[in-house]
Amino acid sequence: MDKSLAAMQEEIRKLVKEGVAEKELDEAKKSYAKNWDSRMATTNSCRLSWRRACFWGAHSRTGATQRQDSEADPGRLNAAAQKFIKPDGLVMVRAGDLAKQK
Repeated sequence: MDKSLAAMQEEIRKLVKEGVAEKELDEAKKSYAKNWDSRMATTNSCRLSWRRACFWGAHSRTGATQRQDSEADPGRLNAAAQKFIKPDGLVMVRAGDLAKQK
């Protein structure tokens, strides 16, 4: 297994075992909110979101969903990670032109 896949697998195992600290989660929430605001500031992103909303019947990121994101806490996140993420059951895939990597 190459180094990047090994590092990713180790981070996933660490997330499940140790969980996420409150400071780390707060930083992630701020970063995600800022990224969302940036994407919605462009016409193309708004157009794509509108198309998804028309297709799925609702906006993909409603105010309620954003509120749930902002109210996430480490305890709930860590419990969900331990319940749903099974590192030994994940399939690691390398994609791209693997011949060029040799």
